[in-house]
Amino acid sequence: NKEFQTINVSDPSNPSVHSSFNFSQVGTGIDYEDNIVYISVRSNDALRIITSSP
Repeated sequence: NKEFQTINVSDPSNPSVHSSFNFSQVGTGIDYEDNIVYISVRSNDALRIITSSP
């Protein structure tokens, strides 16, 4: 299973998975600000930071 997926909705009638991420532990929280996604995971207080690249 993929814990986090970004979805392309440029065509709302045909959404598609843009990218997906598989973490070794379960995600426990998420926040989004200024094109950056912050995800906490249940592993030694880990934090994953996901940014887009042009």
